[in-house]
Amino acid sequence: MGVAWLKLDGTPILVHDQDEQFYAASTMKVSVMVAVYRAVEAGRLALSDKVALTDQFRSVDGGTYELDPDDIDEDSAYAAGTATVEHLLEQMITISSNEATNLLIATLGGGDPRRPAWRRRRRRSGCCRPPGVNCSVRLGT
Repeated sequence: MGVAWLKLDGTPILVHDQDEQFYAASTMKVSVMVAVYRAVEAGRLALSDKVALTDQFRSVDGGTYELDPDDIDEDSAYAAGTATVEHLLEQMITISSNEATNLLIATLGGGDPRRPAWRRRRRRSGCCRPPGVNCSVRLGT
């Protein structure tokens, strides 16, 4: 596991394996969760909103895809054909549900959750670190 502990100005306090590559697995689900809570905070979504269940989703490449039947969650809460945003968040984080993740991404309007909003905003400036992190500081130096 790689770790970078930085001061708010970007000065490294501790770095470990900063140059190693790791399989990201479901870490992108954290970005989805953050996007959902931002939408809730902005009033565009409520945790109690019901989401219609589907097994067909729009892909980030513009196409569509369908969940394999083995990837569909066996959740008794889904029996009504809908689930709340809050329940989907819980499923996404606690059991790493890909179905819940896809439903939340669709509810947010699609997009690519692998590129967090701060990265899209800051790419123009040539800095792709989170806000508050000094872009002139090179990690591990």
